[in-house]
Amino acid sequence: MLFELDKKYQITHEWYHQLLNGYKVITEEPRAKKLVFDPAKQRTILEIGVYEGASTCWWSDNFLSHPDSRLYSIDPFTGNDEYKQNRASFPTLDHIEVIARSNVAKSNNAGKVDIRKGCSWDLFPALAQELKAGVDILYVDGEHTSNAVVRDLSLYYPLLKSGGALILDDYGNEEVKKGVDGALSAFGKIESAFFTGWQLWLVKA
Repeated sequence: MLFELDKKYQITHEWYHQLLNGYKVITEEPRAKKLVFDPAKQRTILEIGVYEGASTCWWSDNFLSHPDSRLYSIDPFTGNDEYKQNRASFPTLDHIEVIARSNVAKSNNAGKVDIRKGCSWDLFPALAQELKAGVDILYVDGEHTSNAVVRDLSLYYPLLKSGGALILDDYGNEEVKKGVDGALSAFGKIESAFFTGWQLWLVKA
């Protein structure tokens, strides 16, 4: 079983607990065997949303042990309107890029993590060329709006391999759920799906 991040990391908001808890739920679900990841297996992971790098470090520490595994992490490091309008609750907002890069540098497989600064839609053309072979895990934790979720899924879902894992954070958020449901009903070919209490974990058909 995988545990919490080491205390060496600077983490203000431990949102990655939703990822950790989701994975624990999946490992206890017999029908979700394809979503239980072998740490030693080669894989390419694409992550949308970094913030302070907690989830990035979690992926790095647990699932990049194969020498050819890679993690691509996308974030403009500006924070969204939700955070900007409530800065008192997000004291590190102006420094999240420095914090994220510092955290990732301490992770177990830092050399296999490629942080791309920018908005997901702006970075897509270059990443689509680089990732022609496809990705094994797509983790979406970007803006919490329906339009943003639809945009990210429209762009990046086609890069996910058949049999690959799609993990959607904040599915318990009404706006996010609306965007996810709309996008997947339009073009998502799903083999199986599991709601873990806050996230939605799926296997692409």
